[in-house]
Amino acid sequence: MAVNESEDHHPHILIFPFMAHGHMIPLVDLAILLSQRGLTVTIVSTPFNIARIRPTIDGLICSGCDVRVIELPFPCKECGLPENCENFDMITSHDVAARFMLATRSLKEQFEKVMPQILPNCVISDFLLSWTSEVAHNFNIPRICFSVTCNFSSVLRFCLNMHKPQDGVSTAHEPFLVPGLPDKVELTKSQLPDAFAYRECEEKEQMLLFSKEVANAEEESDGIIVNSFYELEPSYVDCYKNTTGKPVFSVGPLFLCHEKRGERGKKSSIREEECLDWLGPKKERSVLYISFGSISFLSRKQMEEIKMGLKKLGCFFIWAVKELDDLQFIDSLEEETRDKGMIIRGWAPQAVILSHPSIGAFLTHCGWNSTIEAISFGVPMLTWPLFAEQHLNEKLVVQILGIGVKVGSDVISMALGEEDAVQVVKREAIVEAVQRVMGPGGEGERLRERARKVGDTARKAVEEQGGSSSLNVDYFIDFVNGRRLTVPASIP
Repeated sequence: MAVNESEDHHPHILIFPFMAHGHMIPLVDLAILLSQRGLTVTIVSTPFNIARIRPTIDGLICSGCDVRVIELPFPCKECGLPENCENFDMITSHDVAARFMLATRSLKEQFEKVMPQILPNCVISDFLLSWTSEVAHNFNIPRICFSVTCNFSSVLRFCLNMHKPQDGVSTAHEPFLVPGLPDKVELTKSQLPDAFAYRECEEKEQMLLFSKEVANAEEESDGIIVNSFYELEPSYVDCYKNTTGKPVFSVGPLFLCHEKRGERGKKSSIREEECLDWLGPKKERSVLYISFGSISFLSRKQMEEIKMGLKKLGCFFIWAVKELDDLQFIDSLEEETRDKGMIIRGWAPQAVILSHPSIGAFLTHCGWNSTIEAISFGVPMLTWPLFAEQHLNEKLVVQILGIGVKVGSDVISMALGEEDAVQVVKREAIVEAVQRVMGPGGEGERLRERARKVGDTARKAVEEQGGSSSLNVDYFIDFVNGRRLTVPASIP
């Protein structure tokens, strides 16, 4: 491991996120966390994405943190992508999605050229940017793989790659047991991450190779950082370390770093003010929050089923919709539910919403950023996974932690240009699930109590004095400085 001795106590960390909103958020939060510890941090990305995070970076610099940025032009046109398509949130079809993923390789040559200018003590890059591993090691610099999901789902991916139990079933909906886990977990091929079930497209063979490169680079990495905390999934943290043979640093929930900066709870935008004003007079645990993340589109049929379910429930709700969703439908939805609902078009201040006492449940796609935020604020979940590893995250929430109820989506679907072919969850299933979670007594009360306890452990994990995630940050800094080559198997 190469270490710049002159920076022994203040290492320089280079962070390279994959260009998607849900991947960039936790890595920018990690940059904040490390800069708060006195480390120098350089974030590498494309011009569009640097512009997105620039206000946050400028705020860090103003507070005395040493955070730098480097822009690498993204060759959209040369890679067959629409002009200025620099973020995965802009993807509109499976073919374009595949081309975007493959196009990230084109940044390798530029990255190689800037490395001599930086020579960081360590490279932390998104697990999807597998080629950064080769570049870092060519300069004798350790590369740490950043996992954008939990230890549980990462272990499942590793076991699926290693044991391939999915090859032993004949249909997409036949359940199989995932070997090598602390718990009995069953999946179907229809629920597997896209890496194991890429759709037919011109780039399918290249995408299968891309997936192998990602898996190989993870195995070759010098360590893994996870946006989770030990107490949430202790047996899977230990399992991840044992199966990979790598040091695993669980340093989350990363978004809570904003509280240390005094940001959480402030009315820092008009939209936050609007949300807080709307939520203010509502009774405790009386509001359902709905969001399917920044990428997924829902079909008109599906949105209609959700609307009719909400009408039947009669509960208060906040629904965050994409700006590119069916505008005509959104206009009518807003008009028809004005007395009960608040529709947010585009960006929603999710942490502000979830932290409010009037929120009773979260109808979510189980993206890990959304999941860890709900966990941290003790909000029970209605799980509706759509793509990537979201069905794996659902297993953690519903089966392992017992803080959520499944709504009914059983298949992978990115819903890109084929919304009408996607499984439609009926209003009756939506109503039943919401009533189970938000209803008085019984199952709902047990879910709320379990969620509250898990939320308490999340906040304790990031406490500076003795919190398991804070200790893991210390271990990581020691690891980079060459003073510690292993991480304790467990943290009490």
